[in-house]
Amino acid sequence: MAWSFNVSSVTIMVLCILLLFFMMKPRLPIRLNFFFVAFALTEILTLFTDILSSWMDMHHELFPVWSLYLSNGFYFLFFIGRSFCFLAYTMALFGPSSGKVGKALQRLVCLIFLGLELIVVSCPLTGLIFSIDRDLGYRSGPFYNLIYFALYFFLLLGILYAIREAKILNPLQRYGLFLSCLAVAAGGVFRILLPHILVMNSFFMLAVLSLYLAFENADLYMEQRTSAFNYQTFEKVVEERIYLKKDFWMCSVMVRNFSEAREIYGGEQMDAAIGLVSEFLRRSFRDMTVFYDINGCFVLLGPPGTDSRSVREIVQARFKEPWRAVNTDVHVDLVYAEMASSLRFRDARDVVECVRRLMEAAAQSPDTDFILMDQEMMDSIRHSFRVRRALNRALEEGTLLAYFQPIIDARSGEVVGAEALARIQDPEIGMIPPGEFIPLAEKNGSISRLGELMFRRVCAFLHKYDLEAYGLEFINVNLSPIQCKDQNLAELFRSIMKEYDVSPEKIHLEITEEALIEEAVLHAQMDRLIEAGFSFALDDFGSGYANQFRLKEYPFTGIKLDMKIVWSHFKRPDSLLPNTVETFSNLGFYTTAEGVENQEMSEGLRDMGIVYLQGFYYAKPFPEEAFVAYIENQRAERQVEEERVD
Repeated sequence: MAWSFNVSSVTIMVLCILLLFFMMKPRLPIRLNFFFVAFALTEILTLFTDILSSWMDMHHELFPVWSLYLSNGFYFLFFIGRSFCFLAYTMALFGPSSGKVGKALQRLVCLIFLGLELIVVSCPLTGLIFSIDRDLGYRSGPFYNLIYFALYFFLLLGILYAIREAKILNPLQRYGLFLSCLAVAAGGVFRILLPHILVMNSFFMLAVLSLYLAFENADLYMEQRTSAFNYQTFEKVVEERIYLKKDFWMCSVMVRNFSEAREIYGGEQMDAAIGLVSEFLRRSFRDMTVFYDINGCFVLLGPPGTDSRSVREIVQARFKEPWRAVNTDVHVDLVYAEMASSLRFRDARDVVECVRRLMEAAAQSPDTDFILMDQEMMDSIRHSFRVRRALNRALEEGTLLAYFQPIIDARSGEVVGAEALARIQDPEIGMIPPGEFIPLAEKNGSISRLGELMFRRVCAFLHKYDLEAYGLEFINVNLSPIQCKDQNLAELFRSIMKEYDVSPEKIHLEITEEALIEEAVLHAQMDRLIEAGFSFALDDFGSGYANQFRLKEYPFTGIKLDMKIVWSHFKRPDSLLPNTVETFSNLGFYTTAEGVENQEMSEGLRDMGIVYLQGFYYAKPFPEEAFVAYIENQRAERQVEEERVD
């Protein structure tokens, strides 16, 4: 029997070059890379032992029986091991996301693999896979097809596993994994159909190449300006550390006021300086993995027990000196932050959010050069995750609640309107105030969906209750700056009002000063909504940078004063607030004061010329039915009072 070795002549060299190139490049300290090396090595060893054992079997009369058993035994061991390593690599792609099911499956696969390897090892005694005859040489055993069972069992399991978890992969990664599976499957078919042509290994080489290009190419994980790992890989590494219950130490090195420094020195100089910082960190702390986030933030991940004081002193000492970049000395300030050694993380998102919070804390504390991530900050981060999950549930299930806070006519003291305010009643957390979930919605882009749901709630309320019958004139609805950029907003609101048979004149839209930044966009949006029948009020005046001159450029009908300037006036009265109210009145704006907390404020604001009042002195925000009951009770009390006067 003769074998053809021609097809394998180049394959082994290509794999060796690829593996050598991979080992020379920076690599993430994760299991995925370990299993890639294991898969490539077992493929090389399978190819080598395949050639060796096939050649020895062709000339079996020249070799003792034990050597033939040894060469063929190693080939079958590597053959099965190669298939197992391919599955192990596939499972490592999704390991941390698979939970208890994944761990149980991994144990089962390992047991099957060990059982198959034991069968191979027993062949000199049992001949189950192969045997060696002194005269005839190599002979296939009764269970020879177990090697193909192993191949396709591990392959099928990997495919099913990938289908189950494929949502976490990007398109390139999906294609790479699919092509590698296809190559392995085709290689097995060719091995069965053409056993004397060693072509199967070429298909496995294609599988190795596909995985390398889709997952292992270092350029996919590197931040080009700094030669550090990019921040997307940080979560991947931390996720695996937590999954394997491996402790770690972490710190952040941040350039203070990075955007301002970039404007001063220019993009080229700052990019060069950041590259020097990265080189310094990688050279000084070789036992750590260095990651780079945007805006001059580095994260160092090291082993537990790291001498944090020494690290901090080395970094702080270096940042006292300038960074020589493009013939310019770049001077930047440092904010150094680290996590307390007592902290333990349950989720990689906790760690990622920790770094984000550290960056925010650095930006908000211009005089601080050292920040410690303690348990209190960690608890706050975990609470924010619970709020985020509650927000997502409320938006997905449509359970967002509309509360209504009464708006009072300053002259008559009667309820004439209300402001609709979003609330979330979560089964896990309970009632969540808007100050916790609105900023999250603005950050993750779900604020538009939230605003749409609130508009629907208000339209449903107006459809259910006759405002005029209750003496109400309007309901105020808040628009976020992001909503103001939606060119289809007017059409969306029209369709919702048509669905509930609601007139837009009963809805006043409130926007904050932040929305005034993009004047052209806001003007166009307001024109479309005014054409649809809405009117506008500026919300929270005094909390930002708007002034009377800018407001004249917009078609506002009302101005709502921020509660802080109202409170400030009554703590230290002066002429500023009364003059502001008078100016707005002369310009034709009606004014609403928020934060009215007592009778003194109510009377003082009324005498000042404020048109509408809103605050806890009158009522807190109510759920829909409680709000209606409040109005009915107010009307009943007023009617009794009028009858008493008569």
